[in-house]
Amino acid sequence: MELLTKLRRRYETAGAEHKRKLLDQAQELLGYHRKSAIRALGAPAVVSGLVILTGRPVRYEPDLSGERWTGCWNRCEVKGRDAR
Repeated sequence: MELLTKLRRRYETAGAEHKRKLLDQAQELLGYHRKSAIRALGAPAVVSGLVILTGRPVRYEPDLSGERWTGCWNRCEVKGRDAR
């Protein structure tokens, strides 16, 4: 993608005639369709930022979740209640 960043920099400051030539180069070198080349060269550079994970965890620790429930059921049975 180094070639794309170089073409993108040149495309930003180019005039109409030079932009056409750069689009032709992008089509030939990268194998893009014309509209895809226009989008790729006109798009701003992607800068990855900080990723913030929210929500519940993807996996739970298996040893903790099982012990909690069995402990609760055992306490309910001791008090004379049905565990379910």
